[in-house]
Amino acid sequence: MHRFGPLSLAVLLVGFAACQKGGKVQHPPLVVAIDLWPGYYPVLLAKDLGYFEQANLAVDIRIPENTDRMLGEFDAGINDIIAVALGDLVPLTREGSHFKVILVSDESTGDAVVSLKPLPEQPSDFEGLRIATNLSGFGELFLLEMLRHYGVEMGRITLVNSEASQIPAGLEAQFFDAGHTWQPYVSLVLDAGGVQWFSSRQAPGLILDVVAVNDRVLKSRPDDIRKFTAAWLKALDWWQSNPEAGWQKIDAILGERAGPHFSDACILQDLNANRERFEGEGPGSLTHSVQKFSSFFLDRGTLSKPVDPALILDGRFLP
Repeated sequence: MHRFGPLSLAVLLVGFAACQKGGKVQHPPLVVAIDLWPGYYPVLLAKDLGYFEQANLAVDIRIPENTDRMLGEFDAGINDIIAVALGDLVPLTREGSHFKVILVSDESTGDAVVSLKPLPEQPSDFEGLRIATNLSGFGELFLLEMLRHYGVEMGRITLVNSEASQIPAGLEAQFFDAGHTWQPYVSLVLDAGGVQWFSSRQAPGLILDVVAVNDRVLKSRPDDIRKFTAAWLKALDWWQSNPEAGWQKIDAILGERAGPHFSDACILQDLNANRERFEGEGPGSLTHSVQKFSSFFLDRGTLSKPVDPALILDGRFLP
């Protein structure tokens, strides 16, 4: 039996008190990783407006501008929550599912294939072009949609792996002829005299951006995740009612990284839109999107078996 003296007992009591506040156990901050993308900015506003603090929820937001690193750290359990394209999450299921998609942030209308060269005039002009995207992610299917649009087979081009944030520099250095990226990086290329070859506006419903949570966190902190989604959606409602004030706050938080105000880069998804995405099964639903990416990655050899949407989608944490 362990015996404690007065000092050690006092230390234990202080430690116990530090772990509690108002009778509730205090958890470490939720580590939230996001790409630099307007669809994810409600989480920045939720923190700035004090909505997380009001819910007694500590949140650590990280923006690495490196999707592969962000996904790797989520896969390793370093990031508790991640905001990313749904198509980037589907390949993570190849060794089993360990996460759930709990929220749809937006539908992208601001992804694009950009280049410092003119758009090829006919299908044969695509022959041998080097086109970059983040391989084994949603960008591959996006490029396939572009090639289909112009009547070009995937085998006619050379795929090059690149982070979206590196597309402007890669084009300038002539590492490739065109690249898939999103705002604010699209504008950097266009401002440098580039042109847009294809946009997600030409592939409506293809790119859904979502919020996913590690299963470990969902099981241990379900109430905190409900608070998180409620704060996100509350901040989104505030932003939609106060667009200019919202962008001013985002500018203050991100500085130069915020770039121009891309009000048309995506269709933000409120609570009602989320319910429709989770409940439906037809085009535009999360289920349909998972199935589409699952089939694509099966054909590409990235996955060895189909992904069951029910294993990675969970709308129960919506308010």
